[in-house]
Amino acid sequence: MNGILESMADRPLALITGASSGIGETFARQIAEEGYDLVLVARRTDRLQALAADLRAKHGVGAEVVTADLTRDEDVGRVSKLLAESPHLARRSMEKHKRPAFDYRPELADPNKLI
Repeated sequence: MNGILESMADRPLALITGASSGIGETFARQIAEEGYDLVLVARRTDRLQALAADLRAKHGVGAEVVTADLTRDEDVGRVSKLLAESPHLARRSMEKHKRPAFDYRPELADPNKLI
């Protein structure tokens, strides 16, 4: 997968979870329309592949499919490993948009501020 992600380096990149339907799919479509390459993450490979093909055809963006059930620790670990081993994902976000990539650190989360 890293080879495909590396080849998508000319455009900003977004990782979308829950991309196979609902709000995740809607976000993926909107973000692709804005010219972002995408890493699409969800449980249903067939839907992800169909969405990726549609976005590539309609918007000329790169779209990589990652089948993962983020309620399972091993799948969370696999996606986390992909991100950790792909520092260019965060770097691309910062270079293209002059703002930091999303930085989630559970130790800093305040459950009293969550909706």
